[in-house]
Amino acid sequence: MATTLIGDPSQFAIEYELLNPWPAFGRVRLWVDGEWFGDIRREMHLYHMAKMMRWMMLREPGPMRLVYSSADHLPADDVLLVEASWSWGDSFDDFLFVLYAVEAERTVHVLWKLVESSVADFPGYPPGPHHASVPYTVFDVVVKRYVAAIETR
Repeated sequence: MATTLIGDPSQFAIEYELLNPWPAFGRVRLWVDGEWFGDIRREMHLYHMAKMMRWMMLREPGPMRLVYSSADHLPADDVLLVEASWSWGDSFDDFLFVLYAVEAERTVHVLWKLVESSVADFPGYPPGPHHASVPYTVFDVVVKRYVAAIETR
């Protein structure tokens, strides 16, 4: 498997392999704060993930509903994981996860956890939940490059 890595895994990166250019189909996972999530062995359509990450990059509160003015307005992490967990496709089915923006910090927060029923499929995966923040400048550059890569082929 020959993957492409956009970004720095120690901060924020998207690792993917494009198997079919149109519609964009392949394998993908995220790297955040040195940890990955998403099963890169699985194949999925990549457009839905790209669309949702673009919305987060644009901080559009309408479609996202997870753009907060400050950290004072945030629900607890466990509440976010249960009530707002996202679904991007097969690669991410073993994880509860959510991304949200905090305008006052100019950061995108990534919160994720391997679901209990999948622990045996990922031996040694660190227990969660995991929480990391990524500066807008870093997040936006990586997402722009990823979206451009899968949309221009």
